[in-house]
Parts: sequence; structure tokens; C-alpha cells
Amino acid sequence: GAVQLIGMDYNDDNAAKAAEQTAAVLSAHPDLGGIFGTNLFSARGAAQAVANAGLTGVVKVANFDAPEDAIVALRENVVDIVIAQHPYEMGEKCIEFAVAAVNGNFDAIPKRYPTGYTIITRENVDTEEAQRSIYKSE
Repeated sequence: GAVQLIGMDYNDDNAAKAAEQTAAVLSAHPDLGGIFGTNLFSARGAAQAVANAGLTGVVKVANFDAPEDAIVALRENVVDIVIAQHPYEMGEKCIEFAVAAVNGNFDAIPKRYPTGYTIITRENVDTEEAQRSIYKSE
């Protein structure tokens, strides 16, 4: 069948609030098929609520942002997909565009610059590309 959006919740970047909101949505919509957490706090809270409800593997969780705990959740089947941004590339491009601006070379700065992403699944999590995309503190 068709996918139906049932709503959005804003959690002020608070994983505990996201977990509460998700628990309420799971209660109100027992046939919910999936959740998209638009940042690491949203996804962390959503995944926790899904696990707490005993719905791991039933309610699919897509996670935007790739901290190491998201990869643990992926391996534990709590999260089904992790979309990793490329923060190094973002920083690199910001510096490049800032230098161009300081030098008055505005034509070198695109109006929009898509930074790309890596989709991490259980099938590819151990590949070099996926491992390179996980946010790790060194």
C-alpha cells in the first residue's frame, strides 16, 4: 500500500523527549511501519522507544547522522538504515568558499552545494566506505 505520513514531532535535540514522543506515536498508531529520525537525537530517542515497546524489527527506524551508537543500534537490529553526512567535506568546502569570498572570487562559490551522504546498512557497515563515514572521536 501507499505510505502515509502521520506527522512530525520536534524534540529540541533531546533524545529523552524524542523517546517519549515516539512512545506516544507507537501507542496511537499500532500499525506504524517506520520512523525517520532527522538527526542523531531524534533517531536515538526513536530507536530507544521502538526497542522499549518490543517492536525492534517490526517498526523500521531510519537514522540521519552516524554517531558510533547509531552503528551499535544498526548492528543490534534496532535501527535499519543510517544516513551519514560528510562533515569533513562540509568543513573543507566552508573553508574553501570562505577563502574565495575573502579574495572577492564570488564566482567560485556555488549558490548551492550538495555535500553528499553515505547510506549505511547491516549489509555494508563493515565496508571501508561505511566505516570512513561513521562519526568517530579520536
